Amino acid sequence: MLDFDDNAHKFQVTPQSPQLALEFGATLFFTSLTTGMPINELEAAGTSKFNSFLVFPALSFHAEAIALVPRVPNAAAAEVQFRRKFEFGFVQGTTLPSVHLEYWGKTRADGRSIVHISMPPTFEVDTDPSTQPWTRTASSRFKVTNVTKHPSGPMRFKIEADFADHPMVMLPHTIGTPSLQRFIRWVRFTRDFRTIFCVLDKPAGSFDAISATQWRVPFDHLVSYTGGGSNRKVDNRAGSPNFPRGGSPSDVHGPERDILAMAGRGAPLVTAAVLDARFKDPARRTETDETPNADFDPSFWA
Repeated sequence: MLDFDDNAHKFQVTPQSPQLALEFGATLFFTSLTTGMPINELEAAGTSKFNSFLVFPALSFHAEAIALVPRVPNAAAAEVQFRRKFEFGFVQGTTLPSVHLEYWGKTRADGRSIVHISMPPTFEVDTDPSTQPWTRTASSRFKVTNVTKHPSGPMRFKIEADFADHPMVMLPHTIGTPSLQRFIRWVRFTRDFRTIFCVLDKPAGSFDAISATQWRVPFDHLVSYTGGGSNRKVDNRAGSPNFPRGGSPSDVHGPERDILAMAGRGAPLVTAAVLDARFKDPARRTETDETPNADFDPSFWA
């Protein structure tokens, strides 16, 4: 694998004024880190929102490294060979062990449905079939610049990569039948992420981490309704996410290496469609119906 200048690593994380929120479409609610997204267009677009231009970035990543390459007489040929052999960019792992949802009827007598969705407890690769296992296509994933200045010693190639993300989950905001509808009352889950700036040795088919960072987004929201359901109030009980401002080679640990090993094998790779299917799979969820709703709060529906 490549050698890097240990003093030239950079890994910057820039949150875009994140605001934990729920936003509502015709049939779905969306977990959001920014407000004002085009929800109707997102809902009409289908399940996959990976790299969608409709989704505003919630945080952006920028990483740099200097690769040290043995000097050869023909510098131009060395650069061509370097580009042919290596690819760079971000690979991201995510885990969502469980999702807790409660749907309440309009009155105590209408009861409630408690839905618990179990997911794999381990990290999986957060990607899309069009880019897997990367977070972006090759054309926008990275750039290489020859920054060699000294006449002796190794050649120096500067690698830069960028990525922006907005974690999002979409679920029905109403369940039941037309005669007995239940409306989303409580949403609670936590997503963990490991974002890895890495290199792919194409001939060997192996990934190696250059630097990394980790972050977490908790969602814990209570929803109440006024105007006969025409207005919603969302109480954010999770506070504000605490995003890192950067990462480094020292943030590469066992989970990061496991994620890159999965990326190298090509599986498991989790797409938005797969995630959506798991939410809907009865074998991966439990649903408890309670009538009446012993915890009913009159302020829920007014």
